[in-house]
Amino acid sequence: GVVAGELADRFGRKPLLVAGVAGLGATHAVLAMVARPQQGPLLLMVRLVGGGLSRVCTSGTLTAVVADFSDSQHSERVTSVNLAGVGAATGVGLMLAAATRDWVCLLYTSPSPRDS
Repeated sequence: GVVAGELADRFGRKPLLVAGVAGLGATHAVLAMVARPQQGPLLLMVRLVGGGLSRVCTSGTLTAVVADFSDSQHSERVTSVNLAGVGAATGVGLMLAAATRDWVCLLYTSPSPRDS
């Protein structure tokens, strides 16, 4: 929110969004390279730091972009729908994660061809 707003005012919204998406991409690349069950704490730390920084860069900036592209008469409603959509997507993602938990655990605990 506030930090992203200050950064967006100083550097512009586009560079902040690019940095956030690039940071998220780098986080996922690191996670893909070191994804082993024994490295759980490292994976969690990479995900929390990378995901958190990416969220700081993109969340408030995207909300401001949505508000800018709506007319003044409907800006409050559009912003509310945008934020509700983010919350709903987070909820659906958590439900999908819970539903596929056993499959993902099986995937990461099975021997991979790399281990042979």
